Amino acid sequence: MVKCKLCNQDMSKSDSCSKNKRIIYLDGSRLPAIKFKSPTIKDLELSIKKFENPNFTKSLRKKLTGNMQATIEIMKKNPNTKQRCHDCNVINGGFHHNGCDEEICPRCKGQLITCRCKKKSI
Repeated sequence: MVKCKLCNQDMSKSDSCSKNKRIIYLDGSRLPAIKFKSPTIKDLELSIKKFENPNFTKSLRKKLTGNMQATIEIMKKNPNTKQRCHDCNVINGGFHHNGCDEEICPRCKGQLITCRCKKKSI
């Protein structure tokens, strides 16, 4: 069981972080956290097209798109399937748990855990 450092919930069982609703920056500014958005089939197909680039080797392309194609097949078989965040397991519309690699920085729109915006540590 992995617990979120903010809300103390078991991330394998909780649908949303109850405490991660604002990102606080060192300059004192606060921005609303961006909720998880479950990808649609169209989103996944567009992502796959991005890898149809000659700069990627065939084996790398297959590796990068394999999971997306499998997800598309599952979604086509059961259109009511809602994807959960692969890292922190929140549902569509839920707030990510602290440290999730899918969370987006509301300031720069990059990956929150690797962006260069100065955030307060937890």
